[in-house]
Amino acid sequence: MPVDCARCGIAKRENDRLRCMKYHYLMMPQTPEAERECSYFTPLVEEDGELLSPEQHLMLKEVEMRARGFKGPI
Repeated sequence: MPVDCARCGIAKRENDRLRCMKYHYLMMPQTPEAERECSYFTPLVEEDGELLSPEQHLMLKEVEMRARGFKGPI
């Protein structure tokens, strides 16, 4: 299922671009390339009324992936 990187918790906003904190991929949020298959897609999470940082989202996702036995790309 394609996901929209602009709505991913691990996408860091830099000026008018997005940087994937996992793969260090830099993209424009309006481009069609922003939709792709990604096992690291993370919905935005709020805690105490504030969004977690992209680094915090990535840390949570990596813990979740390890708990499920995901070893990463082959």
